[in-house]
Amino acid sequence: MTSYSFIRKNNIIIIISILLVISLLTNVFYYNKTKNIYKNNSTEFYSISDDLSERILDISIGNNTMKLNSSLLTYDSELSEAYTDKDTPINIKISNPFPDPTIVSLNDKELEYSKNDNTYHTKIRLDSLGKEKPLILKIKHKKQEREYKFKTIPDDFPSVNSVGDNNIDKKMFYYTNLDKTFLNDQEKDNKHSKNYIVKYDNNARVVFYKADNHRISNFNRWEDKKGNEGYYYFQEDKNSTSVNEKSYLKGKYIILDDNYNKVDEVVPQVTNKYAEPVPRAESHDFIVLGKNHYLMMDYVSALNSSTNTAGEATYLQEQKNGEVVWEWLSSDHELFNSLEPYPGNAIKTGYSTDNLHTNSISIDPNDNNIILSNRNVSTIVKIDKTTGEPIWCLGGTHNQFDMNGLDDFNYQHDATMNTNGELLLYDNGNGRPSRGLILKMDEKNKKIVSYKEIKDDVQSGIYTGSIQELLDKYYLIGWGTQRSENTLMTVFDKENSSIKSFVTNDNTINTYRFYAHEK
Repeated sequence: MTSYSFIRKNNIIIIISILLVISLLTNVFYYNKTKNIYKNNSTEFYSISDDLSERILDISIGNNTMKLNSSLLTYDSELSEAYTDKDTPINIKISNPFPDPTIVSLNDKELEYSKNDNTYHTKIRLDSLGKEKPLILKIKHKKQEREYKFKTIPDDFPSVNSVGDNNIDKKMFYYTNLDKTFLNDQEKDNKHSKNYIVKYDNNARVVFYKADNHRISNFNRWEDKKGNEGYYYFQEDKNSTSVNEKSYLKGKYIILDDNYNKVDEVVPQVTNKYAEPVPRAESHDFIVLGKNHYLMMDYVSALNSSTNTAGEATYLQEQKNGEVVWEWLSSDHELFNSLEPYPGNAIKTGYSTDNLHTNSISIDPNDNNIILSNRNVSTIVKIDKTTGEPIWCLGGTHNQFDMNGLDDFNYQHDATMNTNGELLLYDNGNGRPSRGLILKMDEKNKKIVSYKEIKDDVQSGIYTGSIQELLDKYYLIGWGTQRSENTLMTVFDKENSSIKSFVTNDNTINTYRFYAHEK
C-alpha cells in the first residue's frame, strides 16, 4: 500500500512536471510566434503578447485612415493615396498609452507624443513614391519591437515611363486617370484592379495618386483669377448606375483643395427643366469656374421634336454658391433635334437613343460662349450663353463652314478655343489614325482660314482623348481609350515633331484625358 502510494505520488509529480514544461514551452512559442487569423493578400501575420500588445492604433497618413492591433508583430498594407509635393501629416492615436519609454518612428523619424489625447504625430515630406519604397512604422520598447509597412504605390499600379526630351521650358505636371479594360465581365470579376487618378512630373514619376474601386476620371487642376486653386475629379456612383439608366457613368464631382483634401461634392440640382429623381453628375466633362462655381452636364430623357421620338438630350447647369444660375437643354433648340448621327453610330444608352453624345464642354475665352463637342453626330456647336441659341455648327450633316480642304473629322472628343481664335479638337477618326486639329476660324464668315494637323500616322484611340496647347510652344495629345499603341500621351512641338511621350507596357490601360499645368 505504501509502495503503491509512493509510485502514484511520483507519477503525479512527473505528470505535473511534464505539463509545466509543456506550458512553459507553449508560452515561449506563442510569445514569439503566435499565428493570427489576420491575412492580407494571402500573407499570414503573427501576433504576440507583451508590453506593447492589446492596443488599437487609429492611423492617419495624409487622407489614408486605418486601424491596427498592436498585438500584430508585423503587418504590410497599401495606401490608397499618397503625394510628394506636400508635407504629409501623420497621426497615430492609441487606445491606451504605451509603457515608458516607447519610441514610435516613421521612416526613422521619431513621432512626437501628446499625453492629452494619446496621439503620436509628425509631418513627412515624401521624396518619392514606389512599390519598393514603403513607409515603415516602428514601435520599440526596450527589446520589444513592431514593424509595419505601408506601400506608397499599390502592387497593381500601372507602370508608365517617359520617353524623349524631359526638358520642356518650364516644369510641367501631368494629370490623368488610369483604368483597365477587361475582355468581358467574367474576367473583370476574377481580377482585382483599382482605378487611379494620377499627377506625374516631367519624368513620369508619380507626384500624387488616389486609388478607388469605383471609376474615377477626368482629374484636373483648377485656378481662378482670385488666387483660389485646387483639383477636381469625377467619381462613379456604382449603386445608381445601371444599363437601363440614362447616360454612361453617373456619380459626382469631387472638389479638392490645394492639399488634396476634399472640400465639396457636386451634382446638378433639381429644377423645372432638370427633374431627375436622383440628381447625379455625368462623367464626360465639368468646369470649375471659381470657388463654389461650377458648370456641369448630364443626359436627360427628352422628346425629339424633329422625329417625334424619345431620346437623350444634353443638359447643362451652372451653379454658384449652391444656387442654379443658368441651365440649358439641347432639345429646346431645333438644330440639335435635327442633327443626324454619323453613319452607323447611334449609341444606345438604356432604352433611349443617344443621338448627340456630348463629350466635352468648354468656354470660349474670347466671348464666354459655350462650345460643345458631340461625338455621335461628329459636330462641334457653339451656343450663345445669353440666349442659348446655336451660333454656328462645324462638321457633320449640318456643317455651316467652308472647310478649306480639311478632311472631315469624325467621332471627335475634346474641343476648346484658345485666345487666338483657334479651335483645338481631338479627332478620334475611327478607322484611321487619330489626330489633333488646330483650326483658325473666321466665325463671322464661317470659314476655316487655315488648319494644322498634329499626328504621327500611327497612334489611334477609339474613344476619349484630348488636346491642349502648352506654353504657346507645344501641343499635348492624350490618345484616349483602346489605343492602337502603348503610348498614353505625346507632346508635339508646333512643327508636328514628337518631343516626348508617356508609354506603358500594357495596352489595356486606358486614360480619359491628359492635362498639363505648371504646378
